[in-house]
Amino acid sequence: MFLVVGCGASNAVEGNGALIGSVSPSVASKSPYVPTRLKFTMTTLDGVEFDGRSLAGKAAVLWFWAPWCGECRRDAAIVAETAKAYDGKVAFLGVTGWGKLDAMKKFADYKLSGFPHVADVDDKLFTTARIKGTPTLMFYRPDGTSTEHIGSISAEQLADKLNALSQS
Repeated sequence: MFLVVGCGASNAVEGNGALIGSVSPSVASKSPYVPTRLKFTMTTLDGVEFDGRSLAGKAAVLWFWAPWCGECRRDAAIVAETAKAYDGKVAFLGVTGWGKLDAMKKFADYKLSGFPHVADVDDKLFTTARIKGTPTLMFYRPDGTSTEHIGSISAEQLADKLNALSQS
């Protein structure tokens, strides 16, 4: 499963993967289906290349955040603690954008550890994923379908969404 989070909105939105497509992997294919939104390569805030395709076939969460976002700052500890609790079960990736690289790094040093964060300095992934506000979380099932949550999230809400992902 994969989760994505972003800032600025206050309502949760659930979907059946229509935003990223819900194409099922081919039965004959040995490789997992890679949703369009996972077809990216970016540099992490630590300077390491990250290939979004590595999340295909896994339960994953993309957390979209911005360094100036108050809701992101509030949710940072929740997301980091939850990522640690689900280590080995759900892959987490932070996606930061809509800001300057220095501010992104300072924010990540603030409370974010335990999972990688890519710097979307040109906002390409934010645009591809149609992120309208931060925080936004995108939850990917191993089959490539997804749901999203826009706005702040509680630890209980996040756990419920992750438990649902691991059961699919």
